[in-house]
Amino acid sequence: MAIDFRDYAMLVSLDAQGRLVDRLELFIPLETTRSCFARPPDFDDGSVVSWGALTPEEAEDLVAHDVYPEHRSETLDLVRELFAAGASTRVSLYYADSNHAYRP
Repeated sequence: MAIDFRDYAMLVSLDAQGRLVDRLELFIPLETTRSCFARPPDFDDGSVVSWGALTPEEAEDLVAHDVYPEHRSETLDLVRELFAAGASTRVSLYYADSNHAYRP
């Protein structure tokens, strides 16, 4: 059974130049994420949906909705590590359909 891209998110930390510092995979349905955030996604074209400049609180709230409750405590620790990695990093959340996403 294939995983639908709308059930799988990638939390990424980027440095000031936009380079990937770290990433964390989350199994949280897109519609759950939409209901958790008090703001719309920054980008949504049907095959990629993303929110930028996540706060630690937003990320921690998402972990409470992970579809694998037995991993929530470990995932929460990983999210906190991601944010603690550096004050100059930005954290974003992405849902992307790897089969249909835009590729330059």
